[in-house]
Amino acid sequence: MNKCIFLGRLVRDPELKEAGEKKVASFVIAVDRKYKSKKEDAQTADFISINAWNKSAEFVRKYFKKGMPIIVCGSLETYSYETENGKRYGFRINSEELHFAGSKNESADSTQNSETDSLGSDSGFEIVSGDDDDDLPF
Repeated sequence: MNKCIFLGRLVRDPELKEAGEKKVASFVIAVDRKYKSKKEDAQTADFISINAWNKSAEFVRKYFKKGMPIIVCGSLETYSYETENGKRYGFRINSEELHFAGSKNESADSTQNSETDSLGSDSGFEIVSGDDDDDLPF
């Protein structure tokens, strides 16, 4: 079985390209490691290359931007290529499922600026003081 699940943040906006009749969106996510290294300069995240195909490619390009959290389910694919120093190997994830991972505010378009607090007018909730319980509808 070849199944990978990652929760991370987009390192940059997804790039949408056409490969023949298919569309592919390529992007990289930063996935935090569970442990912290004792070295201050040590990397605490891994950077995973992801490919999304066809409708998933259009979906990720339309709704995800740099810095947004995302859940990616897919399969690991290895590949090789030649360099002047010899053969190199790499890997990438071919996504099968993509999911929103953050709150609605984190998933909102990056051009929208919300200046309200977590219980502001955008949330549909209002702050009610607890002084007079008789006014509450429940």
